[in-house]
Amino acid sequence: MGYPIIEIEHGHKIWGSLLEAATTIDEATVRQLTMEMDWIKSSHILVAVSDGQPVGVLRLVTQRLGEDEDRPTIVFRGETLIEGKVIAFGVVPEVRRRGIGRALQEKAVELAREEGCYQLRSRSWYHSQANFHLKMTMGSGIQPSLKDDSVYFVIVL
Repeated sequence: MGYPIIEIEHGHKIWGSLLEAATTIDEATVRQLTMEMDWIKSSHILVAVSDGQPVGVLRLVTQRLGEDEDRPTIVFRGETLIEGKVIAFGVVPEVRRRGIGRALQEKAVELAREEGCYQLRSRSWYHSQANFHLKMTMGSGIQPSLKDDSVYFVIVL
């Protein structure tokens, strides 16, 4: 069974259902779906659905590379580099390990390329082994965080 992926905005008819589904993933996912920051250039909320109900979500934002970390932007050949950053990602527990997460990540790569991003970056906690496996099998580079027990994953586009 396939799980179609749709892009929605705040207020979409399934927005309330999405927030409910996100609470089964974790509370941070709910916060990351609704947060707004000055450095966000564009935002894409991708939702995997089954029978019209959300079963997975990924929020991709674009930004000037480094801006979210209060670092100077990076200029290459006269252009400021833009990156895609996954700030929310998860699949509801009862449908995990069915390819939904991979499909969401692949769509994020496609969107980041369309947006002209240099790279796609995401972050995960060390204990999230399923996420590690997914990101590594997709070819991500890995950089441990200097701040906490998390790891950054980067795919050069």
